[in-house]
Amino acid sequence: MTLQAYIDESSDENGVFVLAGCISDAESWAAFTKEWEGVLKYGILNKHGRYHFKMSDMALNEERMSRVPLFLKIIEKYVLGFVSAKIDISELKRALSRIRITNIHINWGALSNPYYVTLRCLLDMFHLTRDQIADVIPIDEQINFIFDYRDEKKTILSIWDEYLQARPGDVKKYYGATPRFEDDEKFLALQSADLWAWWVRKWYNEGTLEKILAGDFCEFNPKETRKHVRVEMSLNEEQLVDFIKCTLRGQINTDHIVCNVKISSAH
Repeated sequence: MTLQAYIDESSDENGVFVLAGCISDAESWAAFTKEWEGVLKYGILNKHGRYHFKMSDMALNEERMSRVPLFLKIIEKYVLGFVSAKIDISELKRALSRIRITNIHINWGALSNPYYVTLRCLLDMFHLTRDQIADVIPIDEQINFIFDYRDEKKTILSIWDEYLQARPGDVKKYYGATPRFEDDEKFLALQSADLWAWWVRKWYNEGTLEKILAGDFCEFNPKETRKHVRVEMSLNEEQLVDFIKCTLRGQINTDHIVCNVKISSAH
């Protein structure tokens, strides 16, 4: 059984940045695509004049939102699990400001990019917790990740082999093929990821984290008939500092010291 995780991003002006999506096997995704195509006429017309599902567009008015359950039912029917990772962009900026390396000017590169950092969080933490979801997704099954197309594709693919080699031996076996970046008009499973990412971001902004793990679409009250895995992960400022320090230590000469400088003022 080849498992595939389709992942998309969702972010807002408040600084919440989410990567999230859905996991299932290739056969289920093929059946999903056939049914999804059948209800796309209840989505919206995109700039190319084709029917398309985009959760942010569906949320613009009540009439469009009333059509969302049609898509949710298909996701619930074919998906094995949901996964999400979240950071706050303002916390990432603060974390970067706290890092110093003796006698070195730091070129942050990809580490200043919220998409890259959240992707790393998603891949690292998901594979480190595989044993916790083994009852639904077998521990010996690799998962191939497919992301919606982004400009960061080139950077991520250029460092993938180096990244994979740095993973612990007992974790490396969980990684599947090199990640792919595809067009969501051709790979409709990415539209299910768009839906999940939008809702995860909404729940973070509302402070209702429990809804992510419960899949609580109270607006529609869908009745689940299938057990799903739900993996939620996030990095706060302190965890981002630790992540950045660890990443930098793997890139620089061991003679240099990576420091965490946190300045507070007394009142």
